[in-house]
Amino acid sequence: MASMAASDSGNINLNVGGEAVKGPDPSETTIDIIDRDPANMNAHLKVSFEEIFAEPHPTIFSFDGVWTTSYTVFRNTKIWCYRISTLLCAVPAAFVWGIYFALLACCSIWCCRPCTRAFEMELQCFKGFYAAIIGTFVRPCYEAMGFLFYNFRIFLHNGGGPKDNSACS
Repeated sequence: MASMAASDSGNINLNVGGEAVKGPDPSETTIDIIDRDPANMNAHLKVSFEEIFAEPHPTIFSFDGVWTTSYTVFRNTKIWCYRISTLLCAVPAAFVWGIYFALLACCSIWCCRPCTRAFEMELQCFKGFYAAIIGTFVRPCYEAMGFLFYNFRIFLHNGGGPKDNSACS
């Protein structure tokens, strides 16, 4: 039986099987509001105006007003389209992905890992059988081949033929 009590230090005190266990309180986790990509997972999505638009030579520049207005329109359109699409999609997507990863963790913990462990245990029977077959039939063949070829020597000689090629003409 497990019982739980909260403490003032942000840890949870658990009593599992009569043994006291401490752990962090998952309800008190915080997120960084400023750096929202600390692992830099989406560096490829950080696109600036200068990476997309560039006028190659000073003699063919557009008007300064057109350039600055284009920059402002690009930046604001990108920001507001992202904000509106996240307003509509972020919470439902977070809900769906939360369910998915919870089910994935549950399946991994309660289905896949026990099945893998059972399979490993079942293979132990075949491990001894396989080792006996290899030791009885395969290993003697390889040892015999080794005894046949262990005394072969290869000698390389430089020369041995005529050095003067003028006699061949």
